[in-house]
Amino acid sequence: MESAYIPPGLNHAVKENNMILDKFNLEVTAVSGRDGFGTSKDSFECDVNSSAVMEYNTAQLRGTISLQGDYTGPVKFCSSAYSLLESGRSEYNAQPLVDLTRDAGFVVAGMRSIKEGDDEKRIQDLISLADVEMTVGNTYDFCIDFKKLGSELDYFIPTGSVASLKFKIRLQTELQKLFYGPIDGTKTISGYTINNLRLTADFCNFAAQPYKDLIKKMESPTGLKMMCHTYRAQTQSLITGALTHKLQGSFQNRNLVSTYFIPINTTVAKNAAGISTTDSIALQTFVGKEYPKNLRVTMGNNHYVNQNSFAGCSGKMEHFMGVYKACRTTSSDHAVASDLANKYLTNDLQITGASFVRGNDNLVRVYNSGANGYINRGLLETSFDTDGAQNGKSILTIGVVTSTVTVQNGQISIVK
Repeated sequence: MESAYIPPGLNHAVKENNMILDKFNLEVTAVSGRDGFGTSKDSFECDVNSSAVMEYNTAQLRGTISLQGDYTGPVKFCSSAYSLLESGRSEYNAQPLVDLTRDAGFVVAGMRSIKEGDDEKRIQDLISLADVEMTVGNTYDFCIDFKKLGSELDYFIPTGSVASLKFKIRLQTELQKLFYGPIDGTKTISGYTINNLRLTADFCNFAAQPYKDLIKKMESPTGLKMMCHTYRAQTQSLITGALTHKLQGSFQNRNLVSTYFIPINTTVAKNAAGISTTDSIALQTFVGKEYPKNLRVTMGNNHYVNQNSFAGCSGKMEHFMGVYKACRTTSSDHAVASDLANKYLTNDLQITGASFVRGNDNLVRVYNSGANGYINRGLLETSFDTDGAQNGKSILTIGVVTSTVTVQNGQISIVK
């Protein structure tokens, strides 16, 4: 388990934590209330304003969902309840900790397959209703972890009079990107409603002196530095009829740790029931389920960083090892990529990837462990070949970047 971060300069004992007096869970709701979200009310926004100190990584969206329409059979979420998120943003004094502006459902599904081991996947599938059959007229309870959108910030976050913390969510309204099931005569799924929607998180009350020390540290010239990973997502359509594909991404970030490439349908078709016939989020493949040939990934015309260097990466297991190498936090971290391994076995999820971490002395979260996008003008260049045309396909590129949150002289800045 991850240990809670203890801000520097605070008093704490070896065997007993005297800094924290108590810990509790709070709920925060939108100004517009708890109920009626969904296809007719797709925005959720709330402010965290508490004198207690928030543990950022515990933030969850919780609610109940019910389906609308006359559809009689069961439907399932595409991937999971995380597909409810079209975009997500959190701001600390107006500085973005998380900023996924679109395709959040695709990003979370892909990164879950890459990052989660068996135990975490089982827990996340349970709370996010993955593979649960839902029917019109019933209500289903769900929880989703906000950290899955990026920014696993394992720190205490003061709010209240110290700083403002906002969460902004836009819900998915394209039902074919949210539910899937067979055609049911002339019956349809017309929408969904989420009630009792709220953001919850764990909060701690500090002893008076440690809390003063924390605030003093934040207001001092030296300040506090907190590092985490965030995701940047870009989507580019593949040229119709082409067999050689060249992509150019823009990642002007100080530290690009790794990149992942997910083939997605440029448009997701809606069937007569108003939803998708198949899981349009969790299962992403190239046309013909063929893996890319001669995949090369470079940052600013530097060395190629994927498995086979200048020869390119072509074999299925070479692609898998490229992703596996990129997703580990340390070289000894093996509790990852469980779902990806299962889907690679059946060619149902053809994610490829590359790591920019330079050496085993460069920990992944250190801000100089990867490629410097400022020096390289942010040019992420990717090329690969396919035996057949990839008409109707786009590539979703997810860049994992190191973000440094600095609180100095009472001001908050975030460098990515």
